[in-house]
Amino acid sequence: MPYGTRCYAPCGGRPHRGAALSQSEQKSYRFGIGIEVPTDSAVSNGVLNASPIGGGDPGHTFEYVRDPDGKIVSLMSFGPAGRIRTAEEFTAFQNGQTAGTAKYPVSGTISTWETNISDAQAKQAIQINASLRSSPPNYTKDIQCTGLALNVAQRIGVNLPSGVGPVVIRVPDARFLGVVNKTVWSGSVANPYHLSRQMTQMFGPPHVRTADDF
Repeated sequence: MPYGTRCYAPCGGRPHRGAALSQSEQKSYRFGIGIEVPTDSAVSNGVLNASPIGGGDPGHTFEYVRDPDGKIVSLMSFGPAGRIRTAEEFTAFQNGQTAGTAKYPVSGTISTWETNISDAQAKQAIQINASLRSSPPNYTKDIQCTGLALNVAQRIGVNLPSGVGPVVIRVPDARFLGVVNKTVWSGSVANPYHLSRQMTQMFGPPHVRTADDF
């Protein structure tokens, strides 16, 4: 569905809020951000509980490139190569030792924003994505889905919000991690929930898609 997409930074112009472009205006490469927005129950007072268990929801962010015909020709979806559920797995994550993959599956309902980019920007994004897919970094608190997608955007000259906001990892029973407090980590990092809110505030409502579109 390449047309009628929300555009946050038309080529050669200033960003504008959510204007749908006509088919004739979209014959160029496009860079897109996709966000699986966390469920409402995972957010309390503006703080995202990114735990994958116990009522939390980390959400997910990825980026992609469409060719002038609207076909997705490159997609980079970063996430952990394995699960992070046991004490050993969580300790490895805290120590920056969790293997990452840039082929993490997307699922569910996805909020998207797209912008026109030049051929040179598209080529650069495609090259970056290919490199990340072949040699992904480890998955850490700072190098995760949202942070890496925004890093690619920045590297090709697409200016987006920081996505930074308060996040906790809270589980119903944290004794398996050797702690009494149910909040096992907290900090302020780029994440899908805050990026989604910032994108909507700056550029207007998203175009909602499903995973089948990717």
